[in-house]
Amino acid sequence: MNSSRWSVVPSAWLENFATDIQYAIRTLLKSPGFTLAVIGALALGIGANVAIFSVVNTVLLHPLPYPDSERIVRMGRSAINASEPMFAFWAQTNPGFEDLSAYLPISGMNLTSGERPEVVDAIKASKSYFRLFGATPILGRTFTTDDDRPGGPHVLVMSYGLWQRRFGGDAGILGKALNLGGSSYTVIGVCSPTIKPEPSADIWVPLQADVNSTNQAHILMVAGRLPPGVTLAQANAMMRVLGKRYIETHPQQLGQDEALQVTHLERQMTSDVRAALLVLLGAVGLVLLIACANIANLLLARSVGRQREIAIRSAIGASRSRIVGQLLTEALLLAIGGGALGLAFGRAGVVGLLALAPPDLPRIQELASVSALDPAVTAFTMLIAIVTGLLFGLFPDYRFRVPIWFQHSKSRAAKPELD
Repeated sequence: MNSSRWSVVPSAWLENFATDIQYAIRTLLKSPGFTLAVIGALALGIGANVAIFSVVNTVLLHPLPYPDSERIVRMGRSAINASEPMFAFWAQTNPGFEDLSAYLPISGMNLTSGERPEVVDAIKASKSYFRLFGATPILGRTFTTDDDRPGGPHVLVMSYGLWQRRFGGDAGILGKALNLGGSSYTVIGVCSPTIKPEPSADIWVPLQADVNSTNQAHILMVAGRLPPGVTLAQANAMMRVLGKRYIETHPQQLGQDEALQVTHLERQMTSDVRAALLVLLGAVGLVLLIACANIANLLLARSVGRQREIAIRSAIGASRSRIVGQLLTEALLLAIGGGALGLAFGRAGVVGLLALAPPDLPRIQELASVSALDPAVTAFTMLIAIVTGLLFGLFPDYRFRVPIWFQHSKSRAAKPELD
């Protein structure tokens, strides 16, 4: 008996739900101007949120596109940069980091080969750079220990993009000499197109760091991978010890009050923009709330013209839950329509943001490769669509429509006494 009762309830509920959807569609189609106005306003609000969330998701939430990226850390004076002798000292003393690497971006180098020169972005990198960031060559090789020694040969590895646009993907590029920044370099490899260096680069040349160098400019970016099971706190403790040893051998190169620190690479890359992006996301969220309030007012005004309809439904026995459910179904249909259109607006907004974003915004170029139906962005869009549908759907029900039901309920209850 109980199983029979439970089998009937879902069936009746689904039947009522299907009826509510059909009725809501007919009602909304009877007012196309109102329907398009609500969906359009909602789509603009949701679209702005989708565009900004896409940026936040890519820059702050996505893992870095490198092997075991959660273990990659930056290190140096105040966890920012290091000098050439400092990195060479670490490389010699082997502090325990995997694939310890240093690199120095150099923008605007002249590449002259063939008929026309070209300005390219280069990175001077130590030999472990490619393994640390998962950059495998599709042609030739990357740097060896001999390439990266002080006074080593002038060799270079080029990006897949440069190889394609300037040399037409010619496999015979290996072993050719190119003039880069006024010096001759021999091409030894071409990187896979999957590498996503930060910052971007067209060419890599060996760093060739020298522990005996007197260059004290702290301009090198130094990164490595924490050994499995080693925490950031343990790594910082190890670096403090290493800093003291470095001061003993290089007393003039690091102040007594300075410390060597370690921080996660993702945190270091986004530290300057994290707060700004979160504030921006909150601002567009507020815009969406304002849009919801305006739409709720539209629904409230529209409900004035539906007093007779609601009164009749109440008089013939419709329950409060059925009336409220019908009104919420209409609001949710509007929200889903606005969410779907907002997703399209959001993708268009991403294209605009890519064009307007400053070039130094970390990881922004990764946004271009994010799918239009990225699961996180799509789930976020549908979530805010449903939440906003409930918000602007319940508000007029609470302020106006539900009291109407109570008024008619009282009148029906009082009628036998008057007779």
